[in-house]
Parts: sequence; C-alpha cells; structure tokens
Amino acid sequence: MSRRADERGASSVLYRLSGDPGTSLGDRIRHHGARIALLAGVSVLVTAFFPPATVMEVTPYEVGMVAPEDVIAEIPFTVPKTPAELEEDRREAAQSVPPTFNERPAVADSVSARLARFFERIETAAEGGDTAAVAGILRENRITASPSQMEFILDDTRRETLESAARTAAREIIPQGMADLAEISDLTTDVVYVRTGPETEEIRPVSEVITSREFYDRAFRYLPSGSAPDAQELLRLVLNAHLDYSLLPDIVATEQNREAARASVAVTKAEVVEGQAIVREADRIGPATLERLTAYESALREAGLFEPEEPMLGALSLIHI
Repeated sequence: MSRRADERGASSVLYRLSGDPGTSLGDRIRHHGARIALLAGVSVLVTAFFPPATVMEVTPYEVGMVAPEDVIAEIPFTVPKTPAELEEDRREAAQSVPPTFNERPAVADSVSARLARFFERIETAAEGGDTAAVAGILRENRITASPSQMEFILDDTRRETLESAARTAAREIIPQGMADLAEISDLTTDVVYVRTGPETEEIRPVSEVITSREFYDRAFRYLPSGSAPDAQELLRLVLNAHLDYSLLPDIVATEQNREAARASVAVTKAEVVEGQAIVREADRIGPATLERLTAYESALREAGLFEPEEPMLGALSLIHI
C-alpha cells in the first residue's frame, strides 16, 4: 500500500513539473526552481554512480607567446617529425648506403680477345696495301684517325707496339676492378659493395675503384717512353672502342638496400616521459616547444584525456523560462 502511494506521489510530482507553470510570477519561479533542483539532483546521482574520466586542459599556444604556467607531461608521448624532416632524413639514409657492383674479372680476357681480332684485321688489310680497307675498319670501330695516326697504324712495328700496349692494359688493369666514371663520380659514400660471387660480397674503398680516366692514364705507361701525343691518343681511341668494365652496378640490390634504409628511419624525433616539463611558466614559446605542446595535445586526445576550453552549456539549455 505504501509502495503504491510512493509511486503515485512520484508520478504526481513529475506530472506537476512537466505541466503548466502557472500564470503568476511566483508560481513560475517555484515551478522552474523545482525543475532546476530536480536536474541538479539527477546530475549529482549520475556523477556519483558514473564518475567522469579525468581530463586535462591544454591552453592554446603560439610561437612567441610567454607560457602562463608550467606544463608537465601527465602521460608519456612522442614528438613526430614533420613531413619535410622525415623526407630529408630518409633521403640522407638512402644516400648513406653504398652502391652494389657485380665483379666480372673475366671481362678482361674478352676485351683482350676483341683487340686481337681488331688488330688482326688491320694487319691483313695493311699487308695488302689497302689503305681504304684500314680506314674502313677504323670507321666501323668509331675511330677517326688523323693522317699522322694513319701512318702510325700502317707501320708494322709501331702497330705491334700499339697492340701490345692495348692488350696488356686490358689484361692487367681491368681485373683490378674498373667501373664507368659516371657510376662513381656522384657517389655520396667512401666505399662500395662488390659482389665477387653468388654468396660473397666485400667492401671496397672508392679510391681503389679504377675509372676509365685512370685506366687510360695507366695504359699510356705501356707505350714506349717518349711516345708522341698522337700515339697516346690513338691508343685511347682503340681502347675506348673495345672497352668493357669489370664492375657493373647492381641497380636492384642497391635500391633494395636503400629502400630498407629509408624504411628504418624513425618517424619521431623526441620522446617525453611522464612528469617531464614541456614548458615552464614565463618561458617564451619557440617552434620546438610548440611542436611538443601540439604533440602532447594529440596524445591527450588519443588517450581520451583532452578537454577543449569551450563553455559547457549542459542541461541549462533545456530550461525555458
């Protein structure tokens, strides 16, 4: 009997609060006052049974302003790199990776064999006195000889000297590790990786890699002492027409290594531990500090601990006077 009476009493109270507030000012004040008291009571009960999560406020900051208070990290967080910083770090990481070359020491014998066939054709044509045939063989090999160089190559003794110098240079210099100058000139490392076999690789200083320029300079030493510049230039032209490199760039392996280096770059540039000061009161905010404050705000948002500084209207918006 008492329970039914209580239920009827509660229903009666709610009915009166949701009904007409009356016409006089006093009735309306009592009516809305009771509604506010009811809302406040409900809010207290909800808060008691469902306490809100602890939230923190982060004051908006700008570069150049003075911090109004200490900001201490309540949770650990990291400071991410900007897109430009991350791209620059990845570029530098890739440039720090030495290029990979595949070694082909047997190519020296191939170059020497091609030179032997070339001089054999020249000799056959020269012995028959067919100057036009000799000139044709030179053109086939992209060699434009001057008149004095034609005399040199038509002379049996001097031609044999030229052949000996060319083939000796090929056999002795190329196997030491020779690469195209274009593959070496723009290197950003002091060493290169050289694959000497299917499962073997070594690190070689760039200073030990022979370029075409160095190759020609060394080849000139195999000519008789005091040889004329025409002889040196003819040797260069003949070698250049038959040259091949014992070190060839392995583009796939190089790009794989560089991509791995790019992927290994950290995307953050700082770590802040719980309890660490982000900024102190009266400190001027600089770009680096602002980055940390921004990262802190993001960390609070992700953790559900961020409270924006906006007015809370709440249930008051439901009350109409």
